[in-house]
Amino acid sequence: LFIGGDDFSWEAIQKSRNLYCQMKVSNKIAAQFNETLAAVTTALNIHLNIAQSTIINTAAVFISLERTTMASLSSKLIRQVGTGQIRMSSIFDSNLTENSSILLRSIMQPLAVAGASRSQANTNLSTSISLSLFDLNSNEISIRTSADHSIELLIPRDPNSLIPPMTLQNVTSMSAVH
Repeated sequence: LFIGGDDFSWEAIQKSRNLYCQMKVSNKIAAQFNETLAAVTTALNIHLNIAQSTIINTAAVFISLERTTMASLSSKLIRQVGTGQIRMSSIFDSNLTENSSILLRSIMQPLAVAGASRSQANTNLSTSISLSLFDLNSNEISIRTSADHSIELLIPRDPNSLIPPMTLQNVTSMSAVH
């Protein structure tokens, strides 16, 4: 269980065991965070009225919850802490009417995991941003956009980190819903 490859040394076994325990604790913390987030979202989904919002801003996470309607979602700019932001598409499809009340939940977390392996976990010194939409029953709502009218996510980077030259890439993901 704790042996990676052909190295059966005491140090290798201890290192693998430590990584295993750290991953176990990390998964437990992530599960507890998701449970807490779901409970907070459900509670505030009940109590927020249209045009009301609330923000939870800590060193570990920034959460914004806002009650709005589908009609006001078009081209909406959702600002995060710092320079992070989400710009909604001007045109999108949903199975809800324009007058439907929805809850927007945006989350920004620093140090998003860029990759993890059995030997190490790397961070990209950036942040992760997510956006979820919920109906009055706390069910997640799907919306569809076209490539010409996509949702834009601006993710800030740590201003103190040195970033090597990069190649510009289109990171828009499109998936067909059948």
